[in-house]
Amino acid sequence: MSKRLLTGLAFVLAAMSAAGIAAGPVIGIAVSEGALQVNQATIQGNANLEAGSVVKALSAEVRVKLTGGAAATLVPGSEARFDGQAMELRSGGGVIANAGAYPVSALDFNVRPQAGARTQVYLKNGQLQVGALGGEVQVSSRAGVLLARVLPGQPLALSPAAANDRTSTMTGTLRHDSNRWTVRDEITNVDAELRGAIPAPLLGQRVEVSGAASAASGRSGQIIEVARLVPAGQGGAARPTGQAGSSKPGSSSPQRTGGQGGGMSSGTKVVLIVAIAGGAGAGVVFATMSR
Repeated sequence: MSKRLLTGLAFVLAAMSAAGIAAGPVIGIAVSEGALQVNQATIQGNANLEAGSVVKALSAEVRVKLTGGAAATLVPGSEARFDGQAMELRSGGGVIANAGAYPVSALDFNVRPQAGARTQVYLKNGQLQVGALGGEVQVSSRAGVLLARVLPGQPLALSPAAANDRTSTMTGTLRHDSNRWTVRDEITNVDAELRGAIPAPLLGQRVEVSGAASAASGRSGQIIEVARLVPAGQGGAARPTGQAGSSKPGSSSPQRTGGQGGGMSSGTKVVLIVAIAGGAGAGVVFATMSR
């Protein structure tokens, strides 16, 4: 290939990038009232996206519409990677709609809204904060273990598990049905089937259980190999150090404790929080974004 042809090709590719034209098959479009970045190139107004495009919202929010129907709004300062299978949130946060088959990955988590739900996600201080509107949003580990069922009005903050830590600690009412012992955790809303030695006299009581967790094959929830099962305290179950309490955005002081605080789910620390971080703008986007 001649030097002149190589130079001409480089010029065409540069022009396509500057104009916001995707070099590969278009998977969607990103629109902003100001400037945005796509693959580190600053663009005014809008840009076509191809698989693998990295979008960064600068001083204004960025709205992304994908050909498969999913939509996302990124608040200023956020960065995300989009492909044909999922969105990877790298910093900041935003709102995801119509994304039942288009999950969001962030840190060590996969976030998937159920039918009709919208998801708000935000990365802050090494945690992933998740809120739901219009339906349930499920958060799973990379290994496929269900960690939390986020319900409207009950946002959760999740901190990644330490390497190879599969310990779940749950608090809820001990039940027995269809030859299975189960507990639904009060914070994560996850159902766990308990296996091992179960004290029958605790049936119907509020208990705390911990043990190694794995995915429940063929159904939503966890299986816990019980290492410890004891009655929960009247004021809330005892939690490992550093697990209790939730904070207002930007604050490190606990706002809730005990049964309203947090626990561990397959090594992941989970706490109930007051509101998603990101400022009033993110809250307005979440409340008003069209499905």
